[in-house]
Amino acid sequence: MLAFIDCFIEEPVHNCFNQFILKSKIPATYHMASQFGLESLTNISEATTGYIILGSASNLDQNLPWHRPLAEFVDHQLNLNKPTLGICFGHQLMASFYGCEVGYITPEKEYFKEIREIVFQKDFTQFKKNQKIKLAYAHEQGVTKLSHHFEIMAKSERSSFECIRHRSLPLISTQAHPEASASFIRDNIKGHVPEQVINFGHEFIMSFLKEYKVLSQ
Repeated sequence: MLAFIDCFIEEPVHNCFNQFILKSKIPATYHMASQFGLESLTNISEATTGYIILGSASNLDQNLPWHRPLAEFVDHQLNLNKPTLGICFGHQLMASFYGCEVGYITPEKEYFKEIREIVFQKDFTQFKKNQKIKLAYAHEQGVTKLSHHFEIMAKSERSSFECIRHRSLPLISTQAHPEASASFIRDNIKGHVPEQVINFGHEFIMSFLKEYKVLSQ
């Protein structure tokens, strides 16, 4: 069973969770760790086979009380061989925990709300090296320096660390929002967004599940 961890500050993204579950028919649970702590996660950790850490309006330099405990919980689960996908803030949280540097993408601290094209540097299930896809983005920070624990999976013109993978733990993460629902994109990104962007995001998450055999454990 898959567990989604929502790290929201103001508005939960249950619509993104619902869209994915309705489309994939995958058994999953939903947890609001940023608001209600880790109890719901620890209560079902034995039955959970993988985790997806969602985004947040918070930044790591705020050092909120739930940041470190969540990273430590996920680290423990990773060392129990529970595959994890970090998304946006979830990407930054775990990358920082394992020694990467996280900061603003531009000196102007620009907040990006956009569709961005990424290029895979390695094969990732159905995505092949040099393949290009477009995904949704909504944040002002990202990974700015990689630690030796990670390898680069995808780049863009904006960042060399759009998608990274841990070398020894079952962790992959991305600055993008592959879970983005139509309403999330409508609220965060101006202009028309092709349905293909949502489909690419769904395929990205499914690639994570297949790569690490999350649902067969």
